Amino acid sequence: MKHFGFMACVLALGGVLACSGQKIQAVQPQMVATKGPLDFGNVPVLNAKSLPFNVQNQGRAPLTIKALALATGTDPAFTISGELPPTVAAGATETVNVVFTPPAEAPATGTLHLETDDPTTPTLDIQLTGTGSTKASIAVHPTAHPAATSVDFGRVGEGQVQLAGVDIVSSGTADLIVDGLTLSGDTDITFQSSARTPVTVPSGQTLTLQMEFAPPEGAPTPSNTTLTVHSTDPDHQTMTLPLTGTVNRAPIAQIADPGPLSPGQTVQLDGSASNDPDGDNPIAFLDDNGGPGWTLARAPVNSQAVVTPGDQAKPSVTLDLPGQYVVRLVVTDATGLETLHPAERTLVAKPAQALVVELVWDNPDTDLDLHFLPHGAQLDGPEDCWANNKTPAFPNATDGGPILARDALDHFGPEEMTWASPATGTYDIDVDFYSNHGSATPATTATVRVYVFGEVVAEYSRQIPDQGHVWSAATIDWPGGTVTKIDTLQ
Repeated sequence: MKHFGFMACVLALGGVLACSGQKIQAVQPQMVATKGPLDFGNVPVLNAKSLPFNVQNQGRAPLTIKALALATGTDPAFTISGELPPTVAAGATETVNVVFTPPAEAPATGTLHLETDDPTTPTLDIQLTGTGSTKASIAVHPTAHPAATSVDFGRVGEGQVQLAGVDIVSSGTADLIVDGLTLSGDTDITFQSSARTPVTVPSGQTLTLQMEFAPPEGAPTPSNTTLTVHSTDPDHQTMTLPLTGTVNRAPIAQIADPGPLSPGQTVQLDGSASNDPDGDNPIAFLDDNGGPGWTLARAPVNSQAVVTPGDQAKPSVTLDLPGQYVVRLVVTDATGLETLHPAERTLVAKPAQALVVELVWDNPDTDLDLHFLPHGAQLDGPEDCWANNKTPAFPNATDGGPILARDALDHFGPEEMTWASPATGTYDIDVDFYSNHGSATPATTATVRVYVFGEVVAEYSRQIPDQGHVWSAATIDWPGGTVTKIDTLQ
């Protein structure tokens, strides 16, 4: 059996390693920190300046951070931003920031205290110095009236927008930092320009905010809002400015019901009940551009109806064709504010006859003829109701039969067949291109419209190239009033 010629190595905790008579020192952390003092120099009042404080571990064992704090007696202008981890790995560096925010124009001092498990340098104190050297100064006032203590938008109409400026003046020895802009109160006064913060206003310059008063319909009046400005002026860190405005309520347009109407009737419209909630009289029957307040929003095709005079309380309109007409009215009050919602009234020119067939066309030079006849009867024959036979004798008719009530030789028509009490049967509706009157552009688009008890039940259009052509438009069955489209050209 062989014997080893060396002694066993013994390791003692906190001691040395003995092996063959040699001694080795145990691994340890070694703290190296930013050298002091940390001098912030001159800093404007209420401005924040940061300096980094680094802790490096140059040892081979982890460095334990036991404490990092500002020592008792340190000026409160100094603060620590961030924190160190519990341990700093060997070879690593960790950083926190020390922040200096001077509250006044005065010097400040303090001490940053660090404790670690570095056996050589377990504690470290870093001196902190800085001076509040200059300070910002703020003034807030209306742009248009610098001496005023509030912004008055005046009287603004519902649905309208009024702008007003607010000046934030930087007049101190340091730049002004605006770090907050808020509004409280009624919500119809808002920022029209950007209200992002923080924003720096250099000393001697002015930041202008654009404010907007836009009262919606039904907004409360008066409207009151407060603008609050937060800044780095140490004497006025919070400034407020009242913002006020009064709502001008829009006038209300009204159109009276004219009662039952019939084709060809001239109707007197009545808007005299229009009024203004604020009593801003007199009411004008004009829009806010000075145009007529009365307009015709819709009328049957080829109608020549016009509301006249359009700037009076009680104008007239002639319902020249059967069908629906929509009249619209806007008014303005004595301040020039226009109605928010135009008044509309639907007028139905309802024929007294049970059946009406109407023909209109789009070429002023040509002449088209409407034909209404029993199904299968001869065109231009004795049972055909048209311009040359306006009151034909229809079979089974008990009231004299249909009547060609209107005949036009050119200029768009209309031609109109009426029948008070149609007899049972099926009837053809045809259109004859009677004459082009020598027009160089004879092609004409014809439109046939069928009314049953005053309501439009069918409407068809077709271009007819020239005279000599007949358009078979549709048939109608009575008493059902069913219209069937044929739409053939001969």
